[in-house]
Amino acid sequence: ITGSGNATALVTSVRGKDGVSALGWIDIRTGEVIRRIPRFVLSAFSNDGAHAYSVTRDPTARTAALSVMDLETQGVQEIYRGAAMYAYSRIAASPDGQSIAYEERTGPKRQAAILKVLQVASGEAKEVHRTQEPITVAALAWSADGKRIIFSTQDWSGDRGDQLWSIPAGGGQAVRYDTNIGLITQIAV
Repeated sequence: ITGSGNATALVTSVRGKDGVSALGWIDIRTGEVIRRIPRFVLSAFSNDGAHAYSVTRDPTARTAALSVMDLETQGVQEIYRGAAMYAYSRIAASPDGQSIAYEERTGPKRQAAILKVLQVASGEAKEVHRTQEPITVAALAWSADGKRIIFSTQDWSGDRGDQLWSIPAGGGQAVRYDTNIGLITQIAV
């Protein structure tokens, strides 16, 4: 990635021979990993591609830390630490980077999901949707205007099928879309 807009590298999650996950820059001409930032486990990118987000779990304390990296400067800032994201599976940053939508799993086997929105500045989170067991969030994204959160769900029982939804970012009535294409694991708006 270059400031001139001429892409020479891509940024992705890489795993070394030592098994340690890292954020890696790969030269698109040679395939060589030209930069690695160990222990930055990639969870999501910002909509503009300028920032990468990582959720790092501490199994002993049963907490997680959410960090954001400026990909140009490689500066990392922790923006949340607590128990709420310990059992997360998906996160997505709002277009303005001020909010993070994430799934908090619940239930006896963490089979249901609570969709929450974390305000980056204050660290406060608000529940915007709760699934019924055994449904979990499979993919998560924000609308381009930041007013809605789009997500897909996976039904582990097979009774309801996999579905695509959207909900106002501040909470409210979720809208289910009639799709018949199976599990949706990636959403880009």
